[in-house]
Amino acid sequence: MSAEPEVGLLRRVVRLLPVRQMVWGEAMQAELMGITGARARWGFVLGCARAVVSQPAGALRACWLLLRLAVVVGVLAVGLVMAGAIRVASTRWEAMAAVSVLIAVYGLMRSRFGCGPVSGNRLVQGVAAVGAGIVVVQILLTFRQLRVDPPLMLPSDATVGVPDSGRAATQIAALAVGLAIYLIALARVTARRSGVDAGAVAIGGGVAASCVALWLALVLLWPSAASASGPALVAVLGGGLAAALVVAIRGRSGPGALAERAALVAGLLAAVGAAFGVGVLMNVLPLTGAWVSSSGPPSYLTVPPIRVVDTVVVYLPGVAMALALALVLRRPRTVAIVRPEVRT
Repeated sequence: MSAEPEVGLLRRVVRLLPVRQMVWGEAMQAELMGITGARARWGFVLGCARAVVSQPAGALRACWLLLRLAVVVGVLAVGLVMAGAIRVASTRWEAMAAVSVLIAVYGLMRSRFGCGPVSGNRLVQGVAAVGAGIVVVQILLTFRQLRVDPPLMLPSDATVGVPDSGRAATQIAALAVGLAIYLIALARVTARRSGVDAGAVAIGGGVAASCVALWLALVLLWPSAASASGPALVAVLGGGLAAALVVAIRGRSGPGALAERAALVAGLLAAVGAAFGVGVLMNVLPLTGAWVSSSGPPSYLTVPPIRVVDTVVVYLPGVAMALALALVLRRPRTVAIVRPEVRT
């Protein structure tokens, strides 16, 4: 990457152009190399930026980037406010440190030193966005829990007991490790140079979303289903098997066979996505009032709301499968083609 900021800015502006106009962008960058003087160079770059965003495709992509930036800034602001509301100082700093580590891990995996940027395929980009959103929601839910129950009182009741900082630190560390493994797997499978067929990634993500939706529909129709581990495990394991089967059939019958590992990657991705998606919903349901968290034994004089099964039921297999997914994926190796020597 060039040390000259105007060159880097023009390179980013050119990325807003559609593929059919990339030659125009290359011509802009080549012309910039022949311009001298900082004022003239910056004027040329700004003029190119105006020309690019005046095009419908460039304007649409620029608006999309600004929207993404606004969402990221908004999420960070909400996270900082919620973290600052944690009343126990040690727990507050531990939570913020864990989030900083997760951001650093994901940033490193998305850099050229890690797996690289997200694939240009729209469906794969959607899988990456939804996967990152699951992590954001889980972090915000954790911050809320630490604020309401500071920090995981003993006994497990937000109204009585004394703060147990050690217990809170253990939960924060376990959450950070699990989410870090998940983010590494997500970055590897959705990277541009992952070597995985985009169709397999899209199928894995789609099946995961379908399994999460089916589990939620079941729970809304029969609330007691949330108190059992069976439906959640069926959603996780069944989703993995379904995605692997779909990709295997598609690979045999469709034109252009998929790589041998595509079915395995799709199955693991579906299982991981279903596990973390259902886990987040298990933490969201108690906020509605019809369910209560499973973090402590029930102590009610009257019939209580339905208790949700412990999220460890889906998070543990989810983390294990995320680790397997990260290990299965390897950077594609470039095979050198050796031409036979022709004797004359």
